[in-house]
Amino acid sequence: MKGNESDFLRHGTSFWLFPLYWLSASCSEMSGGVNFNVALPRRSSTKELHGFTLLELLVALAIMLIAVAGIMHAVSSGLVTMQSISRRMEALNLARMKMEELLQSPEEQPTEQEGDFGEAFPQFRWSARISDAPVEGLKTITVAVVWFEGAEERTLTLSVLYGREKLSSLLLSENELNPTAQGEHQSGAIRKTVPEGASEEDANR
Repeated sequence: MKGNESDFLRHGTSFWLFPLYWLSASCSEMSGGVNFNVALPRRSSTKELHGFTLLELLVALAIMLIAVAGIMHAVSSGLVTMQSISRRMEALNLARMKMEELLQSPEEQPTEQEGDFGEAFPQFRWSARISDAPVEGLKTITVAVVWFEGAEERTLTLSVLYGREKLSSLLLSENELNPTAQGEHQSGAIRKTVPEGASEEDANR
């Protein structure tokens, strides 16, 4: 009986099952050694418990951090690219504005100029250069807008050809290069007339 009690204690069975266990042991002694086995619950071993270990949690956390870092890097790169494109478009509009201003100004201008766009666009500066073009009577205006993106300097350059002469002289030059031009064209164009009775050979001379 005492051995059975010690087995009961080793099993770690709850105390409320002790009467049932004692009754089973008493019946076994009274029946002359016939053992009435009572199935007693056993505590499950710690090896049978399923769950996440600390190493598995650390690995999962590291994978999650890597994924989040990649997403944040992609978002940051996209924002930087969008900001760069926005600055470039803004610089292009400022260069066009300055170009229109120079084209509408009087003919006599300094060959080199520079300045800023005021408090509205403090991060941008401009410079302009006026030079003779390869074509006689034309000039080249080059406007450069400079700004900084971080520590890197960015420059956008815009160039146009312009002339102070009338359009008629330009049309005349074009028609002189075109042997098929006949009749009356716009102001300044070549007019070719054929006298009455003249042959086709005389008209082509």
